[in-house]
Amino acid sequence: MSGGTNNNIKNQNKQIRKQYGYDKEFRTFEHRTNQDRYQEAVAKTEAARANEAANREYRDKTNEQNYEYQSELQSQQYQAEVNAFDKSEEIYGKQLDINTQAALLTTESIRREADEGLIAATFGDIDSDIKQEEFTTSAGLDKEGNQIKRTDAKSMNRIDRKAVSLDRNEKLEQNKVDLTKLNSIYHHDGRKYMIQQAQYDQDKSRIGSNEGWGLETNTLEFQQAAAKNLAARIDNRAELIRTKGAVLARGVQGNTAGALAQSALAEYGRKQAASALDLIFTSQQKSISDRKTSGTAGYDASAVDTKKSISTVERQKAGDVLSLDSAKIKIDSKFAIKKADNKISKLNQALDTTLKQLNLSDRKIDSSVKFQTKRYQVGKSKTEATRKSIRDEYNAANRKLAVDKEAQDLQAYGRKMLEPIKPPPIPKPLKLPQTIFIDPTAPRKPPKPVKGAIGKTSVWNTVSDGLGVVSSVASIAAPFAASDIKTKHTVEPIENASTKLSNLKPVSFYYTPEYTAEPDRLHHGFVAQEYKEVMPDATYDLKGTLAIDTNDLIGLLVKGHQELQEKIVQLEEKLSATN
Repeated sequence: MSGGTNNNIKNQNKQIRKQYGYDKEFRTFEHRTNQDRYQEAVAKTEAARANEAANREYRDKTNEQNYEYQSELQSQQYQAEVNAFDKSEEIYGKQLDINTQAALLTTESIRREADEGLIAATFGDIDSDIKQEEFTTSAGLDKEGNQIKRTDAKSMNRIDRKAVSLDRNEKLEQNKVDLTKLNSIYHHDGRKYMIQQAQYDQDKSRIGSNEGWGLETNTLEFQQAAAKNLAARIDNRAELIRTKGAVLARGVQGNTAGALAQSALAEYGRKQAASALDLIFTSQQKSISDRKTSGTAGYDASAVDTKKSISTVERQKAGDVLSLDSAKIKIDSKFAIKKADNKISKLNQALDTTLKQLNLSDRKIDSSVKFQTKRYQVGKSKTEATRKSIRDEYNAANRKLAVDKEAQDLQAYGRKMLEPIKPPPIPKPLKLPQTIFIDPTAPRKPPKPVKGAIGKTSVWNTVSDGLGVVSSVASIAAPFAASDIKTKHTVEPIENASTKLSNLKPVSFYYTPEYTAEPDRLHHGFVAQEYKEVMPDATYDLKGTLAIDTNDLIGLLVKGHQELQEKIVQLEEKLSATN
C-alpha cells in the first residue's frame, strides 16, 4: 500500500471514531428528548380529550336549541303560508266577481254605444230622406217659378211691344195733327194777310181824312197781335205739358224718355221764340204806325206801304216756318218709328236672354237634382255600411270582452297562491360522536450506535408524526379561542349567510376502521372536499388528510337565523297589510 492510501485510511478511522463518539452522545440526548416529548404528548392528549368532551356537549346543546328554533320557525312559516293562501283564495273569489261585474258593465256600455250608433244612423236616414224630399220639392218649385217667369216675360214682352207700337202710332198721329194744324194756321194767316193788305189799302185812303182812326186802328191791331201772341204762347205751353204727360202716361223711361222730353222742349222753345219775335215785330209796327199817324199824312202813306211790306215779309216768314216745322215733324215721325223699332228689338233681345237664363236655370236644377239623388243614394249606402260596421264592432267587442275577461280570470288565477304543503318535521339532532384519542406510545431506547456505521434511525419519528396529528386535532377541538378585538383585524359583517349555509352539503357517513374504534356508528357532518368549496379557510390539510373546523359555522348559523327572522317579520307585515 502506498503512503497516500495509509493516510486516507487513518483519516477515515479518525472520522469514524469521532462519529461514533458523537452518536453515543446523541443517543443519550435523543433518548432524553424523546422522554420529554412523550410526557408532553400524553399531557396534550389528555387535554384534547377533555376539550373534545366539553366541545361535544356544547355542540349538542347548540344543535338541540337550533332544532327547537327551526321547528318553531317552520311552524310559523307554515301558518303564515296557510294564512296567505286563505287570503289569496278570498282575493281570487272577489277578483272573479269584480271581473264578472266589469264584464257586465262593459257589455251594457258596448250595447248602449251600438244602440246609439244605430239610432244615430236611423235618424241620419230620416234626415237624409227629409233633405232629399225638401231638395226635390224645392227644385220642382224653382222650375215652376222659372216657368212662371218665362210666361210673365213673354206676356210683358208682348205688352211692352204693344205699348211701343201704340206710342209710335200715337206720335205719328200727333205729328199728323200738328202738321195739319200748322197748315191750317198758315192758311188762316194767309187770309189774314190778304185782309191786312186790303185793310192797308183802305187805311191808306183814309189816312188823310182821319188820323185818329189810324191811331185807334194801330192800337187795335197791336192788341189783336198781342192777344194772338199770348194765345199762341199758351198753346205752346199746353202742348209742352201735354207731350210730357203723354210720355209719362206711356211709361217711357231712360234715353227714349229723355229724347222725347228734349224734342218737346225744343219745339216749345222754337214756338215761344217765334211768338216773342212776332210780338216784337208787332210792337215795332205799332210804334211806327203811331209815329206815322202823329206825323204828316205823307208819312202815313209811307207807313201803310211799310206795313204792307212787313206783312209780306211776315207772310214769307210764316211760309219758311211752316216748311221748317213740317220737315221737323216728318223727321220726328221717322225718329219715332226707328226708336220704336229699336225698343222692340231690345225687348225681343231681353226676352230671348231671359228665356235662355231660365232654360239654363232649369238645366242647373235638373243637374242638381241628379247629383243630389246620387249623394242621397251614397248616403244611404254609407248609413247601411255604418249599421253593418256597428253590428260587426258590437260582435267583435263582445268577443274581445269575453277574451279579456278570461285573461283577467287567468291572471287572477295565476296570482292565486298554491295551497301550502305542511313540511315534514325537522329531524331531531343526534348526539355528536365521541372522538377517539390514541395515547402516544412510550419511546423505546434507541440501539446503541455501532462504531463505523453510517447514519442513524430514530423510532420517535413515527411517534412525533402521530403527535403532530393529535396536536392539530386538539387545537381544532379546543372549546375556547381568543376572540378579543385586539387579536383581530379587517373585521367585516357576514353577508349572505343563508346562501352559504344552503350551499353546504350535510351528509351521513361511517368512519373507516383505521380511523375509528366504532366503525358501525352512524355519523352526521360534512365531506372535507365539499366543505372546502364553501369554507376554504376552515379546511386544513394534515399531511394528505383533510380536516375541517366547524366552529366557523357558528357565526354563519347566527347570521342565517337573523336573516330568516327578518324574512318572517316582512311576511308578517305583508299579511297584516293584506288583512
